Amino acid sequence: MAHPHHLDPLQHLTGLVLAGGEGRRLGQEKGLALWQGRPLALRALERLRPQVKTIALNVNRCFDVYAPWGVPLWRDNGIDRPKAQTSQTSQTSQTGQPSQTNQMGLQEGPLKSASASTLISPSSSPSRSPSPNPLMGPLAGVLAGLLNMQTEWLLTVPCDAPLFPLDLAEQFCSALNAPDAPTARAAFACTAPNGKDKHPVMALIHRDLAPSLVQFLAQGERQVGLWLAQQKALPVVFADPQAFANVNTPSELEAGLTPA
Repeated sequence: MAHPHHLDPLQHLTGLVLAGGEGRRLGQEKGLALWQGRPLALRALERLRPQVKTIALNVNRCFDVYAPWGVPLWRDNGIDRPKAQTSQTSQTSQTGQPSQTNQMGLQEGPLKSASASTLISPSSSPSRSPSPNPLMGPLAGVLAGLLNMQTEWLLTVPCDAPLFPLDLAEQFCSALNAPDAPTARAAFACTAPNGKDKHPVMALIHRDLAPSLVQFLAQGERQVGLWLAQQKALPVVFADPQAFANVNTPSELEAGLTPA
């Protein structure tokens, strides 16, 4: 395993946007809900992509809508679902990096071309069906990332926190690289000292923890914070609580947040 005191986010990290939830409170597919005119999951991908080596999206429905975005789509069950191919969309490489010719490939920035007019309404999409494990929560998406990624470390962010820090990966790695830092194989975000005001879905997790997570889920456990506590995850304090604000209801979506 790569020693945690030598972490480079652009070499050792896969970024995973968690958008596998059913979005019941929003009344629609959460990743496709528009915030300031852009889908939440798309904004998260754009925000996370410059911070990591490679990137993927955890989803369980609407695959035909997400496929043209040109990133790997990982289901909660840990199986990489093949992406639909069109004349404009090419294969994604085995490393998880989109090719230069993807319709919405991240390398050249064509993700920014997506708009409301290019998206199928999530409420009417024929591919909207129950997720394979609808009650397993975000940890099922985390497991999908750990099983599919090609790097040693996984950085997870929820799609419904559109202002997460632009230096999220850098701050996580700096905390683990610090000379006095404990040798941890996981870290999570918080906005107060001593691990208070936790945001455990914003986490950095080593691939060696996959067996532990499989066992945790098999026992019927679902709490992200509890599992991270069992792994003795390192709390990493971020200064701006607003950066972790999320949107879960139509009113929150319409109200918006202060852009960052």
